[in-house]
Amino acid sequence: MLRQKLHEITENGDPSSHRKLIGDLREHHSHNITALDLDATYGFNCVMHALDIIDHPEYVRLAFACPDDVYAGAEFVNFLLDRYYLSEKATRAPGLLAFYFDGGKFKHVGLLLSETRLESKWGIGHLYQHELFEVPISYGNDVRYFSPLSSEETVTAFNDFAESKGVEL
Repeated sequence: MLRQKLHEITENGDPSSHRKLIGDLREHHSHNITALDLDATYGFNCVMHALDIIDHPEYVRLAFACPDDVYAGAEFVNFLLDRYYLSEKATRAPGLLAFYFDGGKFKHVGLLLSETRLESKWGIGHLYQHELFEVPISYGNDVRYFSPLSSEETVTAFNDFAESKGVEL
């Protein structure tokens, strides 16, 4: 029920309401979700945050040079997985990336702070710290763990991704 409510909140189209609504959920659903930012963070997504490329100058340059549909999102994650850029780990540990899948389809990524706690960006709203399954139900129930790339490796992979999409950089 908590995860369904989180989904409804994060899909309501009003990120300025998310912090209060998630806090209000504690009245009926115990959780340990903490919003990290006071302002909505519209300029990036969970992939950009987890892969640490939000402010990387070369990623920003590449992203602005690409068409709107070529960015560090789900399709880029699938590219990373399909091309084995990421090394999957059998167990979770701090510093690893937790990738969420629903029906085999990538939905979300966060950075493990501990074996059970993550930091991740939800939709168009805020950054949160939360337990492994304190996420919207739409993110799925299958979680796999991967070693992160350096931001430089990620930018190189993004360049390869953009070129695979026919973008001439």
